[in-house]
Amino acid sequence: MKCIKTMQVFLLVLFVGVQLSYSQNCTSNAGGDVIICESQVALTGSVSGALGAGGTTWSFVSGPGTPTIVSPNNLITNVTGMMNGGDYLFMLSNVCGVGVSESFVTVTANPRPASFNAGSDITNVCATVGSVNLNGVIPAGFTGTWSATSLANSYFYGANNSMFSDTTIGNPVFSLVNATNHDYDPAYTLTLTITSLDGLCVYTDDMVVKFCPNPEINVRDASVCLDSDSSDGFYDLYTPPFFNSNYPDASGSIASGTTITLNVISQPTGGNMTFVSMDRNRLNFGGLSVSGDYTYTLTIDSCCGTYTTPSATFTVNGASPRPVNFQVAGHRDPEQLTLYAYMGSSGEVHCGTSGLNTPELFYFDLDPLDSPALVSAVTSSGVLPPGASTPIVTVFGAGTMNRYASVAPGASGWMVGTYAFRVNLLDGLCGSDSYYYIHISDNSRQPISVPDVDICYPGAGTVSVTVQLPDVYQEVINSSYFQDFLGGYEFTIISQPAGSLSLQFESLSERELTDTSTVISNLSEPGDYVIRIAPYNGSGVGPFLEQEYACSGITQLFDEFTIRVDQQINADAGSSQTLSCSADVFLQGNSYGAGVGTWTLVSTPVGAAIPTIVSPNSQQSNVEGFDAVGNYEFEWTISSPNGICTSSDIVSMSFSSLSPSSPTISTILPDCTNFLLGSITIDIPLPNADLIYSIDDGATFQSSNVFTGLAPGDYIVLYYSNSIGCNSYTVSVNLPSAICPDLSISKVVDNATPNIGDTVTFSITALNNGPSDATGVTIVENLPNGYTLVSATPSVGTWVAPNWIVGSLANGATEILTVVVTVNCNGNYTNTVFISGNETDPDVTNNSASELTIPIVTPPSFVENLSIDIILECDETIPVAEVLTATDDCGVPTVTYAEVSTAGSCTNNYVLTRTWTATNSSGLTTTHIQNITIQDTIPPVFTSNLPQDIVADCNEIPEPAVMTATDSCGAVMIVFEEERIDGDCLNRYKIVRTWTATDDCGSSTMHEQTLSFYCEIETFNAVSSDGDGVNDEFILEGIACYPNNKLMIFNRWGVKVFERNDYANHMFRGYSDGRITVARGEKLPTGTYFYVLEYEYEYAGEFESRSIKQSGYLYLTTGK
Repeated sequence: MKCIKTMQVFLLVLFVGVQLSYSQNCTSNAGGDVIICESQVALTGSVSGALGAGGTTWSFVSGPGTPTIVSPNNLITNVTGMMNGGDYLFMLSNVCGVGVSESFVTVTANPRPASFNAGSDITNVCATVGSVNLNGVIPAGFTGTWSATSLANSYFYGANNSMFSDTTIGNPVFSLVNATNHDYDPAYTLTLTITSLDGLCVYTDDMVVKFCPNPEINVRDASVCLDSDSSDGFYDLYTPPFFNSNYPDASGSIASGTTITLNVISQPTGGNMTFVSMDRNRLNFGGLSVSGDYTYTLTIDSCCGTYTTPSATFTVNGASPRPVNFQVAGHRDPEQLTLYAYMGSSGEVHCGTSGLNTPELFYFDLDPLDSPALVSAVTSSGVLPPGASTPIVTVFGAGTMNRYASVAPGASGWMVGTYAFRVNLLDGLCGSDSYYYIHISDNSRQPISVPDVDICYPGAGTVSVTVQLPDVYQEVINSSYFQDFLGGYEFTIISQPAGSLSLQFESLSERELTDTSTVISNLSEPGDYVIRIAPYNGSGVGPFLEQEYACSGITQLFDEFTIRVDQQINADAGSSQTLSCSADVFLQGNSYGAGVGTWTLVSTPVGAAIPTIVSPNSQQSNVEGFDAVGNYEFEWTISSPNGICTSSDIVSMSFSSLSPSSPTISTILPDCTNFLLGSITIDIPLPNADLIYSIDDGATFQSSNVFTGLAPGDYIVLYYSNSIGCNSYTVSVNLPSAICPDLSISKVVDNATPNIGDTVTFSITALNNGPSDATGVTIVENLPNGYTLVSATPSVGTWVAPNWIVGSLANGATEILTVVVTVNCNGNYTNTVFISGNETDPDVTNNSASELTIPIVTPPSFVENLSIDIILECDETIPVAEVLTATDDCGVPTVTYAEVSTAGSCTNNYVLTRTWTATNSSGLTTTHIQNITIQDTIPPVFTSNLPQDIVADCNEIPEPAVMTATDSCGAVMIVFEEERIDGDCLNRYKIVRTWTATDDCGSSTMHEQTLSFYCEIETFNAVSSDGDGVNDEFILEGIACYPNNKLMIFNRWGVKVFERNDYANHMFRGYSDGRITVARGEKLPTGTYFYVLEYEYEYAGEFESRSIKQSGYLYLTTGK
């Protein structure tokens, strides 16, 4: 190729602004101040301008604790450990090309304090005491507020009858307004809420105060009618104390230690009065299945004491009629609608009847279980619309189950508003009421509409918004309009930001149709919260609302509105700069996230031109056109995405002098013979005494005005004069790239998976990709030791191993070298070739090529037959390991042998693992494994004579035999056990003896011997028939075992005085049974007597029966 000759070129300078000499020539930005409700934060810094070698450093300046900066040398770092609440000040510093720039950021941390708590629960304090001292802790840096809710029913009761001496301190006195006569259950959940002083971070803790109720309730006589189909009834107490037993956490519940016991004094026959519950001032009873008087007392036991009420009488007059049914066949929705307000209430809506006099009819049926003889009456109730006459009501269908009322509006005609009617049924003393409403619409409803709401989120904690509800019309059009109607607005969340907390809505009682606004709270993340609002009646919109809006042509009874939450980002304009010369300046603001950032000029020195902010909506912008000494101020303003939140900060730039003129530049351009490197020479219009030079926009300087060894690219050239103290104007210089030939090499092999000893051919292709010719081209082919060279044939040039000398290679030319080799048994099989030339190659990535063959090498194989796995008993001989040999294509493999013993569950149980491994010269292996399992499964054998079963007298128990045993593989342990088994009577039993021989591995042999014993009868021959309870009878122990017996007793003259077959104990007590010397039944005299006992000695076929005869002397003492 033809190379460009070396030339010195003088370039025209291009002025691109003014580079400056700084007290610091870079600016840092530590980010905007933040508030957090936790103990860690991410600091995000930024920097612009000329940076020096020192880098970035975050440091902690001051604060209530010492936090940890995780990555102090990164612009973005986490900070942890801000456990103490307060302001933490951090500094971001960056080493500039000249000087150091610093910026500060304050993090206000409000983590949940470790010391914060509401205190321990307080229970078992009698309500008559009425107060307790709380022990909550409100940490410094927070304000606190106490609140209370009823544990019995927070929705209805709230915090009734309770108060704090001071809701803002940690240890106030909490007390009952009415202590002895508490009119609500005295059990409360107390919540201590603390809020950081900035109002952003909120934490809560709960505790329980549970006063025991005053048991001295004031029962009274009551007379009631029960609901139909129910035996339950109730009445209300008139004077406190009141409490609840029907909620498990209430102070009056059994779980809280309070019991209420019903004491029935009298009740009608068939009644079964029970106490059900106390619901504040309402006593509920069950079992009132019969009409009449139920007289009772109640016993209440609590930590205040035990109290039994005076007696009271609960009179049941009967059952009230069931409510009427307004959903009559042929007159249901949309004619007669339900539900209006109360259970069973109904009504109708009219759109265009205002001013008309046409009567309206409504229909109702009696309950099928009620009698058609019930008396019904319909009367006007509630508030009449303004100007309305009292309606005239006529009821039809008396004595039937199906009735209706005709309602005429009177002289005024129907007026806009809602008419209420009471439908009364009466059965003796008991009656029931149902309500019907006729609504005359004003036809003026507007579509459901709620305006969007914007709110600024401070970046921590949660925020709340007040939402405007639709226009109020209930009881506003006039006082009768939708009177008694139970309606409100319900909210459905359509979408909310990811990760945000669940929204909290006010209770239904705070967003009724009569409310003008409501509060939605717990908004915790920036973004759009889309919410649907719809009016409701009961569990949904309801037909009354549907028809009311339909009268105004409105069919869509909902609206969707958006709460747009923007996050506040506190603006930080970066560090101010003190500058020695006029120059272009970089402004460095903090990140504005998804919002908008704007730079504006605030002030300039007197008489100065207005500088230009190049990128006024960019976080980083340079400013051009400084032409005066003095102070310039710039403001950085951050607006949130919807413009809801804004913040701003001001930074100043101070200049003390102007910069010198620009330099003149000469260059030597890169070419193909100087390795693509050039040089820049800076010529200046000032003496050389105090000058330094830079080609990187002042980031680094040197004393020489010549810069060599420069790669192609763009350079910004300037010089600095110590005498003036300023940089010169900058000049942009470009060193273009030289045009040089690109050589490449490639290689292919004809067989990538040859066998050992095969011949393969490598084809090596040299290519000049241009754009110029190449000279001195050489290819190096270093054949690896996995091959043996057969031949090398070049298409041009000469081959002198390992070099193929090509010489010149024209632009686009290709040459080929063919190399034939044989594959060796082992070695390196990766063949790599390299190409080079005289010129500098612009792309060296294609100057080498490799080709790998993978010879097919088989692992060695064993010559002998291989042994198999075997299992041996512990007393069998283990075979000697075989000696194995192996064969292979590349020589004689080596064979190694190893043997490992693995212990089993006992000494004589183990596994021998024998491993033979054959390895060839290529490192391939073949392995054979044999497992020999040794086991001990044969149990021991007794070597002594085995004792046999015997039958013997209980006085002839033999000693246990001493047994011996042997085992083929080890020691034997013999365990002897003996168990007595009682028979069917005292004198018959068995002994079972067991010998168990066990070897080391748990195999065992057992022998069992059974000894059956039968005892003769034992006599107790002293009888003292004196009634003292000792030896009063003649006892024959064991006689019950031998019922076939005969006992005879003789006096000293041989006269029989007693005889009895089947003798049982306690029969002879010293009285005669004879007929000769002593009369039957008389007490015998004291003396010595002789007895003869005969019985059959046998036992369930164990041996043959035999007759036994026992005799002996009997000593009798009778006191006669």
